[in-house]
Amino acid sequence: MSAQLMEFWPILSPLLLWLEWGIRLTMLIWVPVRRSPESARSWLLLIFFEPLAGLLLYGCFGRAELPRIRRQRIRQLNQRLTPLTDRLRKRPEIHQAAVDAAALPAARLASRVGSLPILDGNGIQLIADYQASLDRLAADIDAAVCHVHLLYYIFASDPATEPILSALRRARARGVQCRILVDAYGSRGHLSQLAAALHSSGVQVREVLPTGLFSRAGIRRDLRNHRKVAVIDGRACYTGSQNLIRPDFRPGLRYEELVVRVTGPVVLELQYVFCCDWLLETDEMLDGPELFPDPEIAGSIAA
Repeated sequence: MSAQLMEFWPILSPLLLWLEWGIRLTMLIWVPVRRSPESARSWLLLIFFEPLAGLLLYGCFGRAELPRIRRQRIRQLNQRLTPLTDRLRKRPEIHQAAVDAAALPAARLASRVGSLPILDGNGIQLIADYQASLDRLAADIDAAVCHVHLLYYIFASDPATEPILSALRRARARGVQCRILVDAYGSRGHLSQLAAALHSSGVQVREVLPTGLFSRAGIRRDLRNHRKVAVIDGRACYTGSQNLIRPDFRPGLRYEELVVRVTGPVVLELQYVFCCDWLLETDEMLDGPELFPDPEIAGSIAA
């Protein structure tokens, strides 16, 4: 310790002690707000043992705060949600879904978290074969007449996804509007190659949650969009755990995934999810009867 620091240490030492305890007591009140007990306990343990380092780390990673431009766009989404839910309420056979008593708590939780109602009249097909799900999606893209919307955490241009890429090119040649959203971090090694493979055909490819340090819309790398959603003509949809990439893209691993092909009213809700993310990334509001057609009964499943 230098001589100058030794000279001021009798003054600095109690100030540092008060600062550390001030941080501990303040964060003891602040950290648990809107946070799970497990997460709060972990952060408080770090802050109590290392107050200064803990405060710095909490300031960087403790709160999932979105940039102002994204918060402004999110506020616009409520204006879109009201007309959609109003249309669905006019169809009581769809909107008043009958849910088994055992599943009712989960249904209520899903409705509250997603701010969208449980809808009846859906058809669900489970697809457990990895390549079969990709081929089935490509076939639906080949049958599209209006639009194709793809939202994925990872989307790569490789032999497994080539049927989908080829179907997208053919769809654009027919005049079908094709929009793709991919997570900027999840697809970071594939985005440029994917865009190059589709750009000349007119398919729109946009990155989700860019991580640029100086971008107004830039986001922390730990805040990611892990959705896997495909919507075709507002009539059919795919969702599940599978990304658009070959199953053995990680050395030593071969992924097994489960996908559902959905038809019926709930497709409109998944279309809404895509349109919300498209608005956040492009500031373009997607709307119109071709995107949100009148719902059709396709089965007997509430979703």
